[in-house]
Amino acid sequence: EEVLGRDCHGVICGYDLFGNRYCQRECPVALMAAEGEALRSFKLVIRNAVGLRKTVSMECVQHPGPAESRLTLFHTVKLLADGVPHVAEHERLDQDTTWSSRPLRQ
Repeated sequence: EEVLGRDCHGVICGYDLFGNRYCQRECPVALMAAEGEALRSFKLVIRNAVGLRKTVSMECVQHPGPAESRLTLFHTVKLLADGVPHVAEHERLDQDTTWSSRPLRQ
């Protein structure tokens, strides 16, 4: 609940696997969605609530907004460890978290 409706770049603050900032206001995923391109999963490095770096698999799905010119992107984050899904009990809360970004204009 604490992230619903917030801008995704301000919540996720992701970097690609080479350390380049990926999440920003001019989001490449939002641009692809607005242009009707297919959204594929990708990996990011993010920080969890206590500041530890975590590698995640990110999937984004677009959903039409209330107006024809708007859409909403839903982000599903899956925690990875050494490139494979990680299901440690103490990290279960971080494993499958869905965040919703603010509606975007097309």
